[in-house]
Amino acid sequence: MHPRLRRLLLLLSAVLPVIAGCKKGEIEVYRVPKEVVMPMTMGGPAAGAHPNIDWTVPKGWAEQPASGMRAGSFLAKGREGTTVEITVVPLAG
Repeated sequence: MHPRLRRLLLLLSAVLPVIAGCKKGEIEVYRVPKEVVMPMTMGGPAAGAHPNIDWTVPKGWAEQPASGMRAGSFLAKGREGTTVEITVVPLAG
């Protein structure tokens, strides 16, 4: 193949995809409704939020105030003097 023809084909193979890909599309605008998010209470569960949860705190456990999603929170001594946190989070169903 002649060197000039080879250069022309090489140039066309590099330029044609660029020209073909330069189509300007229309600008599209979408409106999406905002999701409704239920606020979480930060000072513990809302009044009556967990009416059917009752427990007896085991010996050695210290009950902590509930917060956020937690219906209950406890601290206990673990092995080798570590502190363990136990939480109660009710799940739907």
